Amino acid sequence: MPLDRHNLTAHELIGLKTIINSSPDPSIKGLAGIIRDETKNTLKIETKGRILTIPKKDTSFLVEFGSGQSAILNGDQLVCRSEDRVKKGLGRW
Repeated sequence: MPLDRHNLTAHELIGLKTIINSSPDPSIKGLAGIIRDETKNTLKIETKGRILTIPKKDTSFLVEFGSGQSAILNGDQLVCRSEDRVKKGLGRW
């Protein structure tokens, strides 16, 4: 199934470009980088030559994929292990 904004949460996020759209921590809002790893509660984003650990809860991410397409993901929907989210697929999202 091709990656699009409707099924993005059912796919692997590692390797996608992202910008932090909103966060309770104002110092990371607008931060841009590439998702390098994902845990149950965090995304590790590589930016400016370093890797930052960003909490998913209460944070929204603008994720770029494919040929210039993008979508906003609510981090609260992503709070689970990535393999569990991918296994659920589209049926529950």
